[in-house]
Amino acid sequence: MYTWATAPILIFILGWLPLYIAETTSRSEAVFQNAPYTLQWIMTFAMLGVFVSAVLSLPLLPARPSHKRSWMHAVMLLQWMLLPFTFILFGSVPAIEAQTRLLLGKRLGFWVTPKQVSQKP
Repeated sequence: MYTWATAPILIFILGWLPLYIAETTSRSEAVFQNAPYTLQWIMTFAMLGVFVSAVLSLPLLPARPSHKRSWMHAVMLLQWMLLPFTFILFGSVPAIEAQTRLLLGKRLGFWVTPKQVSQKP
């Protein structure tokens, strides 16, 4: 539950952290200088997995409705490419907000609006 909220942000921020730490300490240490490049390779392999998932998901989709244009496949591929940003925006931020509310003892839940059934004449 906690990694769901923080993992995308930590991966985004902590890749370059060794270089900022290295400014205050010795910049000659190979561990500090190679950490961003090592993370880059790891993230490249992870993104290959995302792209393979995207390509494999396209044949599993139902046939395109006739009223939809053919360029909608490009839009779907764009959605897959924006996945790392949407993880942070729509996954991490709401999860951190909910966990902060829980920590502070504030109300968690939904405010359900009252519904009325209209009478048709």
